[in-house]
Amino acid sequence: MTKPNRFFYGWILVAVACVCYGFGLSPAYYSWGFFAKDVMADLGLSRAAVGGVFGLFVYLFSGVGPLVGMAQSRWGIRRLMTAGACTAAVGFALMSRADSLLDCILAFSLLGGIGIGFSTIIPCQTLGAHWFVRYRARATAIIFATGGLVGKLIPKIDVWVLGFATWRTGWLVIAGISATVAILAAAFIRNSPEELGQRPDGDPPAPEADPASDGTADNVSQPEGDREWTAGQAVRTFQFFVLIMCGLAYGLPWGVIISHGPLHLQDLGFTPAFAAALIGTMALVSVAGRFSASLADLISPQRVLALGLGLESLGMAGFLIARSPVVAYTAAVLLGLGFGAAYIAIAIVTSSFFGRSAFGNLIGIRYLIGGTFSALAPGIAGLTYDRLGSYQLAFVALTVIGIVGAALAAVCPQPGPAPQRPSTQ
Repeated sequence: MTKPNRFFYGWILVAVACVCYGFGLSPAYYSWGFFAKDVMADLGLSRAAVGGVFGLFVYLFSGVGPLVGMAQSRWGIRRLMTAGACTAAVGFALMSRADSLLDCILAFSLLGGIGIGFSTIIPCQTLGAHWFVRYRARATAIIFATGGLVGKLIPKIDVWVLGFATWRTGWLVIAGISATVAILAAAFIRNSPEELGQRPDGDPPAPEADPASDGTADNVSQPEGDREWTAGQAVRTFQFFVLIMCGLAYGLPWGVIISHGPLHLQDLGFTPAFAAALIGTMALVSVAGRFSASLADLISPQRVLALGLGLESLGMAGFLIARSPVVAYTAAVLLGLGFGAAYIAIAIVTSSFFGRSAFGNLIGIRYLIGGTFSALAPGIAGLTYDRLGSYQLAFVALTVIGIVGAALAAVCPQPGPAPQRPSTQ
């Protein structure tokens, strides 16, 4: 039997996961919108095409979710993150040599999207769910806060790179970052506390079961009300439908603003430097939103989710009337706070509703469904602009979706105990 380590490795893993998530996803995700103008000029692409490439990228890193869930169970999170980051590195290196729309799709959308899907969001959320129970919200918030911190830096770095080189150099740099993430994941990621002879939250080893006991002593890490559903049971519930809708409500507005926000702000007369600073601020503020989701350790995570979606909706609406720097920054702050809180809270709600056993599979299924719509949104927003000369219709629709998601989160009840499984005896 493995001898338990004195120091709880979970907090070391949180630090490593911060780096792997933040630098594994944010450089590619936040750079596309800032390189888009030069890519359009060099390759002769329309805004609809640029939005479509980004949308397919989002779809693939979301749509591989069910495969990620199954692969985690079979090969482990460490191997998955390492292989995914290597795949992303290859894709971004090839993106630096793209000469056509097809090249962008194959390099950025296909290889980059699949690589990021296997190495960042779902694996890092699953690490938080596997290693923590009482501190799950805090640990998850810390891990995902790094995405916003790195996102704050990326637009400024992109503008700096474009000042002395080209977008092709930028993608080579991003490829190198992804390769570094692969090395870190291989060296430091561990799949579960049990792998090191530890328990979630660093709890002491469970006492040996008394034959006369009911077997509950081994459950000291499980908070009251924690449920262990199967994925098949959970996907049939109203609560899982609500989680799907809430995923769309936080994901669609953010993706559209990231991919089209810099272009929209420049259409309104703002400079590229202002657009970079604003989007960077939005990403930085999302860090505060992600940390605020740690309140879900103390109050109902559904309330935190509803509040986050409500704030994000107000921010989305603000971009419609962002004719002055004050209004633009106010919209960015609201959208960043709301997205950050909802992004973390929805994972905590999922584990609170259905337990940790099915967590990875449920997150994967939700990302597959949500990713389909997230893939279409940037392309539709770009097509709307190409046809109408404005993003107004797209922004109004996204605001309404956010409001609906906030309302559903506010009224959604706990699902209750998992249904009894049929006896095999």
